[in-house]
Amino acid sequence: MDWTFLIFRNSYYIAGGGIHWIRNLISPPAKDKLIIRSHNESFFLWPMAYIGLAFALISVLEGGRLAVVPSNTTVETVQLDKKDRIALVLPEGSKETPEVPKLHITHSKSLGTFYLICLFVFINIAFNKLRGVFWWFFYSLLILGGIILWQFGWLDNITKYVAGLDIRLSAGFYFFFSLLLLLNFLLRIHVLDYLTLEWAEFSPGQIRICENFGEGITVKDASGLHFERDKSDWTRWLIGFGMGDLIIKTEGARPEVIRLRNVTNIDHKVAMIDKLLRMREIIQTTPDDTQEKTNTG
Repeated sequence: MDWTFLIFRNSYYIAGGGIHWIRNLISPPAKDKLIIRSHNESFFLWPMAYIGLAFALISVLEGGRLAVVPSNTTVETVQLDKKDRIALVLPEGSKETPEVPKLHITHSKSLGTFYLICLFVFINIAFNKLRGVFWWFFYSLLILGGIILWQFGWLDNITKYVAGLDIRLSAGFYFFFSLLLLLNFLLRIHVLDYLTLEWAEFSPGQIRICENFGEGITVKDASGLHFERDKSDWTRWLIGFGMGDLIIKTEGARPEVIRLRNVTNIDHKVAMIDKLLRMREIIQTTPDDTQEKTNTG
C-alpha cells in the first residue's frame, strides 16, 4: 500500500476529530464504489486552530495577567506593610476603578506577532495558488527574508521601535478564535462540503456527477472519459493531505470539462478510479432449459 495514502489518510482523520474512523466502523464504505468530494478553500486554515490552542495553553501556563488601566498610569515603588512594593499608580483625579488582573497573557511580545504572521501565510496558501517557479521564488524569498532579519538582529530592532508590532493576545482570544476555526473545519469536512460542493461517485463502468447541489445528478458511461490531476503547490499538497484538483473530460459532439476542486489524497484516489473503471460486472445467466427443469423440479 502507498505510504503517502497511509500518512495522509490517518493525518486527515486525526485533524478531523476521528469522526471518519467512527463512521467507517459503523458503516464501512462499499468496495466497488468511490465517492470523491470537493472541499472549500477555508479547509487550509485548519493548522491555525491547533496553533492557537497551543498558544492559549502557553499563555495560561506562563502565568501572566493583563491589567487594564487608564492612560498616564505610572509604575512606582510604594510602601505597603513596611515593605517596598512596585505598584501601578493611576493619574491624579482618575475616577476609574481598575479590575483585578484576570486575563491570561504571555510576557512574550513576539508570540502574538508570530500568530498573526502564521495566519497571514495560511490565508495566502488557502486563496492564492502558486505553482512551479513562482512557488519556489515566493517561499524562498519569505524564508530568506526571515533568516536575514533574525541573523542580523533586525527583528528585535523592528519590534522595539515599531510599537504596533508589540502585539499581546490573551489566552481567551487564542482559545475562542481557534475554537471557531476548528468548528468551521469540522463542519466543512463532515457536513457543509457534503451539501454545498460538487461530488462524483465512481463505480465499475460508470460515473455519477453532481456539479451543483439540488440540481440533479448526471450519470455518464465510463468509456470515453479522460481524467487528469491538477496538483496544487507543495504547501497546499502538504497542508491539504495530498490535495489537488481532479479534472474530468468527456468526448463526443459536446465535450465537457468537470473540475472537482481540492480533493484530498489525489494520487491514491486517481489510482482507485482507474482500477474501478477498468472493472466490468459479470452477469451470469441461467439457460432457459436449465431454468425450466429447475422450476419443474
